[in-house]
Amino acid sequence: MLLDALRRCGLKGSMANLEAELSDNGENWSLGERQMLCLARAVLRPSRIVILDESFSAVDQTNQSTLLNVLDTAFRDSTLFLITHRLDDVLEFDKILVMQEGQAVEFGPAEDLAADPDSAFYEFLETTLLTY
Repeated sequence: MLLDALRRCGLKGSMANLEAELSDNGENWSLGERQMLCLARAVLRPSRIVILDESFSAVDQTNQSTLLNVLDTAFRDSTLFLITHRLDDVLEFDKILVMQEGQAVEFGPAEDLAADPDSAFYEFLETTLLTY
């Protein structure tokens, strides 16, 4: 089970490190690897409610896609709260809550909000696309 969870979360290449001692604060693993390890731990102990706060902030695009797939399959029957500044993280979620200055400004399906020119989410997407 453990090896399967690590593989699913993209840690196959880091599995050689399993024999090594983990240093204080896990500093001998990158932040991205530690984030992936935390998700693997969550996969091993599924919950009905899962809260992820900037859990993919140090993960590259390829591993991010892998981890989003893990969320979709391993937590299919769970309620997920994903707190993120990366807009591409939320596009596949059923519903999103958009916050501005600590206030909830809109809630709904990402595709509906993304299609509404009056939406804050639409504006965020437009701004993000212009910066790429």
